[in-house]
This record gives sequence, structure tokens and C-alpha cells, in this order.
Amino acid sequence: MEEVLDAILHNAVSVIVAAALGAVWVALRHIWKQMRATQGGLQCVLRTTIIDIHNRALDKGYCRIYEKENLTHAYEAYKALGGNGVVKSLYNETMEFPTEPEAEENEN
Repeated sequence: MEEVLDAILHNAVSVIVAAALGAVWVALRHIWKQMRATQGGLQCVLRTTIIDIHNRALDKGYCRIYEKENLTHAYEAYKALGGNGVVKSLYNETMEFPTEPEAEENEN
């Protein structure tokens, strides 16, 4: 009788552990999917920010130092999230802009 109870207890514990591990696995997969979606969304926002800073600098002909700082922070985060492509060239191009408008623009 004791052997039967031990077997039942062993099987019950095995079922409970397997169910718990299954529940943990499902939860981890859900969290992983959410994390990947969040990273993708953040990468998209950073890319848009970098493009916007570049376009404003292109329109003005210069890029203020604080805009370059923001651009650098956004670009570093973008790279850390696995971003690549044309954004690197936009970053490099924007960093080449002067930080102040031309002298004639300052007079107006």
C-alpha cells in the first residue's frame, strides 16, 4: 500500500512540476514577444527622430550642438537595438553640418 501511495505522490508531483514549467514557458514566450515588439517600436521611433533631425539640419544648413547631442544619443540607442542601414549615413552627414548658421543668416 505504501508503494502505491509513493507512486501516486511521485506522479502527482511530476504532473504539477510539468504544469508549472509549461506555464512558465508560455509566460516567458509572451514576455519575449512583447519585448521584441517594444524594441522594434523603439527602434522605429529612434529612426524617425534621427531622420527628422537630419531633415531639419538639411533645411536650415546647420545643426545646433544640442541637436547633435540628441542625435548622438538617439543613434547610439538605435545601434544598440540592432538598427543599421541608411541611418548611419544620415547620422554622419548631419554631424558634418556646422553648429551655427552662416554669418549672413545671423544678421537677419
